[in-house]
Amino acid sequence: MLSIYNKISEYIIVVNLEGEIIFCNESFLKRFNYKKDEILNKDIRKIINKFNYFNELSEDNQGIDEILEFYTKSNEVIKVNSNISMENFNNQKSIVIIGKKNEDKPYNMDMLEDLLDNIDVAAFIIDKNGKYLYVNNNFSEM
Repeated sequence: MLSIYNKISEYIIVVNLEGEIIFCNESFLKRFNYKKDEILNKDIRKIINKFNYFNELSEDNQGIDEILEFYTKSNEVIKVNSNISMENFNNQKSIVIIGKKNEDKPYNMDMLEDLLDNIDVAAFIIDKNGKYLYVNNNFSEM
């Protein structure tokens, strides 16, 4: 099962109820520039800013969605969109953090489509097979 966790791109960190890191996947290690022996059995609070979820979690909830700030090995702070939940990991109640990089973009796809629909240039997006994925208003009027 652990090999599956190492194949996904999301960051996975598992912490026991004392706060010690008992697992982290390859995506996490690579992005934050740690080796397993540098991080396993360490206190999570040494690599994360303000981690106080030990008393807020229970096994029957969906977890807490939060932006967490992790420190890389070189002390760079990286914001991570995270879901924090309590799960059984190796028959032990644990806190599981699943995260992905926080994109600090102040715009979304709807805003970009509105922009493209209102410019005086015909614009389109096609996939590698030539299928149209998006056309703006000017292009559809041509």
